[in-house]
Order: sequence, then structure tokens, then C-alpha cells
Amino acid sequence: MKHTNTEFFNTSLLKRFREVINSSNIFHTIPEYKCLWNLICVVMDRLDSSVKYLNAHIDHPTSEDDLILFLVHATIIKDGIYKLHENVYKTKPNTIDSRKWFKEARDIKGPIFNKENCPTDDVFFEYLRAMAFAHPFEVSKRGRPFIEQNEIQCSPWVFTHSVLPWEEDAIGLRVYTNKRDETQSIFIQFKNLKEYLKERYLLLEVFIKWGLEKISQQNKKWMKTKVERGKGALITLSNICEIMDERYVSHYAIDDAIAILRTQFDSEPNISVVNHVKDMITQKIPSICDCVDTLNYAEIDNLLNFLYERPSGLHNHAHYELEKIFDYLEDERGDCLPGSDEEWGLIQAVNFYNAYANRFVAIDFQKMSYLEIKILIRSALIIGREREDSISKSI
Repeated sequence: MKHTNTEFFNTSLLKRFREVINSSNIFHTIPEYKCLWNLICVVMDRLDSSVKYLNAHIDHPTSEDDLILFLVHATIIKDGIYKLHENVYKTKPNTIDSRKWFKEARDIKGPIFNKENCPTDDVFFEYLRAMAFAHPFEVSKRGRPFIEQNEIQCSPWVFTHSVLPWEEDAIGLRVYTNKRDETQSIFIQFKNLKEYLKERYLLLEVFIKWGLEKISQQNKKWMKTKVERGKGALITLSNICEIMDERYVSHYAIDDAIAILRTQFDSEPNISVVNHVKDMITQKIPSICDCVDTLNYAEIDNLLNFLYERPSGLHNHAHYELEKIFDYLEDERGDCLPGSDEEWGLIQAVNFYNAYANRFVAIDFQKMSYLEIKILIRSALIIGREREDSISKSI
């Protein structure tokens, strides 16, 4: 039966767990946590689906299929949480010893458990799962204190109602056993099954705390390493790359900045244009250092975003040409075979130069490396954007 009221399982808890895990790269890069990465992702994705289903079907089941599907998704939640706990903490959660949700299970004659044979909640849930859909044709003792030695039970169907007390909330199993001729009907309260699952689902709070603690510990360790400043732009940026490598953080924008700073041109207007871009990069370096020291990597991209901004008044097909230039041209020249991506990228570079970049730079397509060509095109875009901004402010 579908449910339309307030969600039973708080989805914001699972969302928060995902946010914490995705807020740091440590969980998929550092070996200590990387070994858990696949499991964490699987648990999050499986719980997403199962929580969504159960929240939509949280009312009392009205058919055998409803109950079996409920138990399938319930098992995914319980098993996912427990497997995560076993791998993160190398132990099972403390809920494994609880005996509060199913201790009042009963048949027509009355309660079926006493002090000697009462199982833990987890043991009974596993029994319910096995009999309902996982192993309905053969369930043996296997640590279940209420099943006799050498007893084999099987179940022809599940119940979604009964004539017992709490009739409206009962679910259960019909049980056949090789130890007795008579059949047995075991019933529990559906609300207790739901509360059992919620108790285990709420263990996500433990993993949220774990994730935050590990991120904090690692960040404190990383922040002990500071950028070496005052040794020149290239040395400083190279040191930043080393630090970011140690922190498993990509640094494509800094790599591009280093390439521009290292490349020298011997004629105008290229010297003036590229030196202007170099000055823009150099002015950003103190702020970039601060970002690395405080682990604020997103701000580094903001500081160097001017390297990739484009003027608004570019000609038709300009963006296509730029895409092929930067995708198809490596830094050094290749054989440039006819029909190759390299040849097509070079053709687009010539097209873009003739249509736009020649206003600001001079490119010798026969002699220059592809890196030099790309730097000049990028510099032309930066100067062009600045001029647009200047004109816009003066109007």
C-alpha cells in the first residue's frame, strides 16, 4: 500500500551522510579510506532506493507481495548499515544485542519466546527474512534459540493480518516443521518491524560523525604544510603543485599558469601581451598561497578563472574552434597526419587567428610549438575580454 504522509525514514540524514562523504577527496584517494570507497558508494545508493520505496509503502501491507517487497528493502537497509559498520569500525553495532522489538512474537496459543529461547532482534529479523523470501523452503537452527537441533522449518506464505490481539497491525508467517505435525502461525506487530528498521537506519548518524572526524583530522595534518613564499613566482607555484599532489588535489589551472610564466616570446606584440597576462598571474599568487594554506581550493579556480574567460563578441563558430584547439593540440608538434585530430585542431587555430586573435598577437604557424600557439590564443582572449569590459564601463 502506498503512503502519502510524512516520511518515516528521514531522508535528510542520508543526504547529510552523502554530503559529508562528497565534501572531501580523502575517502577516494587516501589508502586508509579508499578501501572503503566502493562499499560506501554502494550503501548510499542502495539506501537511497530502499528508503524511497519504504517511505512510499510505510503503511500496513495489504498483500503478500507488499510484505515481501517491504522485507526485501528492509534487508537492504539493515545489511547495508551493518556491513558499513563492520568495515569502518571492524565490529558490529551495539544494536546487535537488543531484544526489544520482537520479544512479544506469538502464535495462536500465546507468546512463543521465553527467557531461554528469546532471540536478539537481529536474529529474529534474519529468521523472518529467510522464511518470507530468502530461504522459505529450508530454515534450520543456525544460532536461532527457538528452533530445535536438526529441526527444519519452511513457510508456504506470509500473513498481512490475523485474528490475534493487535489484529490490525499484525504480520506473520505460516510455519511447517519436521518436528511437529501441526502447523504454526507466528505473528509480530508491523509497527515494531518499522521501529526496528528505523533504529538501524539512525546509525547513519555514527557514520556522519566518523566522516566529519576523519576530514577534520586529515585537514589539520595537511594544514601543517605551508607554501614556501618569496622565492619567485615559478618556484612558488611549483611548490603549490607539490603540496596539492600530496593532498590528491588536481591543479590544472596552476599548470596552465606555470606554462604561461615559463614561455618566452621574442617579438612584439607577443611580448607585451603575454607579459601582461604574466603580471595578472603574478598578482594572484599571494592569494593562491593563502588558499592552499587554508585548503580553499575552489577559490584558486576563481582566482585563475580569467585564464579561461572569453569575450562575448566572438565570431560565429569561435567556441567550436577554441574547443578543438585546446582538445586536439598537444603542447609539442606531432606528425600532423592528414585527417587527424591534430590537423583539424591546427586548422581551427588558423581560422580563429584570422578571425579574431590576429588583432592582439602574431602567430607563426610554421615555427611555433602548439603550446606557444595556445598561449597566444589564450592571451588574445584575455586581452579581448579586458577591452570589452573597459568599453562597457566607459559607456
